[in-house]
Amino acid sequence: MIQGKQVGPNQPAFLIGEMGINHNGDVKLAICLVEEAARAGVDAVKIQLVDAAKDYTKGSTSYETFKAVSLTLDEWKRVATCARSNGVAMFASFARAEMIGVSRDLGFPAVKISSGNLTNYPLLKAVGASGLPVIVSTGMSSLEEVRSSVMYLEAQGAKDIAVLHCTSLYPAPLSSVNLRAICTMMEAFPRQVIGWSDHTEGIALAPAAVALGAVVLEKHYTVDKSLPGPEHGFSVTIDELTAWVQSVRAMEVALGTGVKAPDTNELPLRTKLRRTLMAAQDLTKGDVLKPEDLVAMRADVEGIGAECYESLLGRVIQKDMRAGEPMTEHTL
Repeated sequence: MIQGKQVGPNQPAFLIGEMGINHNGDVKLAICLVEEAARAGVDAVKIQLVDAAKDYTKGSTSYETFKAVSLTLDEWKRVATCARSNGVAMFASFARAEMIGVSRDLGFPAVKISSGNLTNYPLLKAVGASGLPVIVSTGMSSLEEVRSSVMYLEAQGAKDIAVLHCTSLYPAPLSSVNLRAICTMMEAFPRQVIGWSDHTEGIALAPAAVALGAVVLEKHYTVDKSLPGPEHGFSVTIDELTAWVQSVRAMEVALGTGVKAPDTNELPLRTKLRRTLMAAQDLTKGDVLKPEDLVAMRADVEGIGAECYESLLGRVIQKDMRAGEPMTEHTL
């Protein structure tokens, strides 16, 4: 459960808008992103809590990127307050164990482990011991690496773990997505919730992931794809995020219960659309029905259905019949 919402099979998919660093270091833009995500209908917004000086080698590309878009703790508190007032859960990914305390101070109800930190066992140890629900992305990883990390999290005390299939390419080409891995992971981790972190362009594949069994989905989004920054270009717009949510909810309705039975709205159509056995030619009382005496037709009348064909052969006609007249219990 994350902020009062059950997450798992037989529940609506838990949909996460990944803000990432698309706030560009501007707290007003971060607040706007939360508000827009809430209007789009997501369940949660995910951010990145990064201290460039502590998380990346000075002078590296990552150091320069994240240094330019950092927000202070007080600014993140404003963003977190906005999320709560809009009824949206917010949580973060981070790379250092001590950030769990910051996450708790911000009131975050879960922790996200990014693909790059799947094998960061010092972080996993602290996250597992925190008792918070954990969502783990698995890009760049083999099934055995994922299994080892999940088992380690469990050994440290983690009880609620969601494991997300992921391809760590931005954007991920269709040939690299491998959605069937969702099914593989469902078999490999029956105690865990399985989902998909979607790095593809557009929104077309989300319903397919849900149909395969994903119950947590994550998607990068932005208010403007033309803004400067490394993540805006492959992120979806707010309109696309809204359509992403709607497409998932539509698929959930369409999937139904799995029970094969006629819909109640179909039942009146059975008489109109199913075939009725009719006299293929004029028949006389006392005739014994032969195959050439019967024809199955859509008749829009009450009569004996064509599924009774074999049982009517050899029966004796009890009254004269004209060609095209339906077979009924009164005629036999």
